[in-house]
Amino acid sequence: MTDHGASHLDNSELARLRAENDELRTKALALEHALDQQGQLLLNVVDSISDLIFYKNTDLCYIGCNQAFSDFLGFSKDYIIGKSDFELFPQKYAELFRSKDIPVLENLTAYSNYEWVEHADGRRLYLLTKKAPLLNSSGLLLGMVGVSRDITEEHHLRDDIKVANQHLVNAQRIAKIGHWEWDIRTNALMWSDEIYRIFGFEPQEFKPTYEKFLDTIHPEDRELVNSAVGSAIELNQEYNISHRIILPDGHEKMVREIGRAVYDAENTPVHMLGTVQDITRLKQVEAKLAEQEEAFKTVYMHSSDGILLIKEGRFIACNHAAVKILKAKNESSVINLLPSEISPLFQANGETSAEKANEVIAACLERGAFRFDWVHVDSEGEKFWVDVLLTRLMINGQFLVHVAWRDISDRKKLEGELEISTQGYKDLAASLDLRVKEQSIQLIKQSRMAQMGEMLSMIAHQWRQPLSSIVAVSSSIKLKIDLSPADLHAPTEMQDFKDYTYKQMNEIEIYVNALSSTIDDFRTLYKPDKTMYSHPLTEPIKRALSLLERSFREHSILIEKSFNTDISVFMHANEVMQVILNLLKNAEDNFVEKGTVHPKILLETFLLNDLVKIQICDNGGGIDEEIMEKIFDPYFSTKNEKNGTGLGLYMCKIIIEQHEKGRLEVKNTDAGACFSIELPLGHKGAL
Repeated sequence: MTDHGASHLDNSELARLRAENDELRTKALALEHALDQQGQLLLNVVDSISDLIFYKNTDLCYIGCNQAFSDFLGFSKDYIIGKSDFELFPQKYAELFRSKDIPVLENLTAYSNYEWVEHADGRRLYLLTKKAPLLNSSGLLLGMVGVSRDITEEHHLRDDIKVANQHLVNAQRIAKIGHWEWDIRTNALMWSDEIYRIFGFEPQEFKPTYEKFLDTIHPEDRELVNSAVGSAIELNQEYNISHRIILPDGHEKMVREIGRAVYDAENTPVHMLGTVQDITRLKQVEAKLAEQEEAFKTVYMHSSDGILLIKEGRFIACNHAAVKILKAKNESSVINLLPSEISPLFQANGETSAEKANEVIAACLERGAFRFDWVHVDSEGEKFWVDVLLTRLMINGQFLVHVAWRDISDRKKLEGELEISTQGYKDLAASLDLRVKEQSIQLIKQSRMAQMGEMLSMIAHQWRQPLSSIVAVSSSIKLKIDLSPADLHAPTEMQDFKDYTYKQMNEIEIYVNALSSTIDDFRTLYKPDKTMYSHPLTEPIKRALSLLERSFREHSILIEKSFNTDISVFMHANEVMQVILNLLKNAEDNFVEKGTVHPKILLETFLLNDLVKIQICDNGGGIDEEIMEKIFDPYFSTKNEKNGTGLGLYMCKIIIEQHEKGRLEVKNTDAGACFSIELPLGHKGAL
């Protein structure tokens, strides 16, 4: 019985246990199914979130993410799982993420940061990322969870707001306008930076209140401000007032204040908003303009010239002077008249006054200004002349013509008298002109005779030495003939006589050729197109010395030559020879006049880069320093009237500096005078 009962109990218990087990299994399956549904729901919810959600284990490898994170990377979730940031992102991003992840795991603390990252489609996004440690129910660290929100648009918006605020600050500073807000319930007052500046404080230097604001107002204007604010609140209307404020340094400013109250749903005033603008400078300008306007009115009304305004062809205003000139009763009697109504029918040029008036007004409107003379008629019928200046003005969008009159009747009268006098002078001038022409013909003849005389004087000066030499040679020949025996039959005597005669005749030929050359030189002296030829530098020097050889020998004048160059130079050789001859002859005359003992002349030549220099120095005592600057002037001479005309050195200067394009100068040395001639090596037109 006992065994049988135990077996029965065991089977019963077993059945019960089986039933409970099946029930538990059913509940477990139901729970597992519910959990699976809940997990799937959670996954769907996470995938529907636009924020980037991701999970990492303690090795910082991804163990899960939502669809937004998958789309952001451009990889599937299966590909992402098990990867680290270094396998999914560029190096710079991976290092940044790792530096932010480690403190989360080490400190078991949530962190957040802002970061720029690149989307798979190439967009750069500004993310706000929050990361927190992931713990199980026992507090064991499983990894970390992160959520990144795209705030790129908000970031740009904040930047735009910053820029807009800065523009607002700049605009307020430029316009000297600040804005304010007043919380009526709490008495809290907010000023923009510019209001602080307007009131003479540093921006945000203190917390403003309505009482502090009233303290800044000029004592005489506080009631005005209080009353305006009170009325605006009571009547629900804007107030716009100007008042004075006192700055911390004691100076005054003038400000314009505009404000309006804001009401709640119960129509109770809760706020006031408004602006403050510094109008000190504006008020100063307005005061200045008022002064100028008053000054203009005074000048306009009391000017001695007549001033009028024309609109659409008629006078619309005039000053006292215009009324006086017209002999009118008052200004009203002039207003609305046409210019032709106070003018004769015709003007001086034959045009009608009406046509002429329209013409000059049109010219003024086109050009901006127009000036002319005009004949008017006063109220008594008397004509008078005025100088008229029309000026175009733009007033209130319309063109007006400003008219300025000046009475010129006296001037016109004088002009008429002057015209009569002028005609008389013209007749007299014509008569005088005829007489002047006749006298001019005589003067021209006399001038030509004088010029011929000057030319003859210069030629005589240049001929004096050759003619003297010819006379000396001729006298020598005659003396030789007179002293020769009557009978020259001996061959040697006859030959000596012939040789001597030929030599002397050759000298005469040289002198005659020199005279002929002088004539040619003076004939072409002023020809502008003379051609230069190349000649050795010493050629004109030697020719001049040959002409003076006999004379120098007779006066025991020693010639020393130091020719350092004989380079060929383009020049007019005959003219240069005449200059050298003149300088040498002047030296000889000076020796004779002063009785110089052992007279000596040094002739030297030099090559100086692109020019040559001829130097003629003597030991004749030099030139008086008081007259040194005048010796090249025409008609200035140190010789007596018989021996000099004062044209020799003047002509030398012209020849060297104008014809040869060189330079002729003189200076004193310890022994005497030293003349230098500088000539360029070449010149246009040279051959």
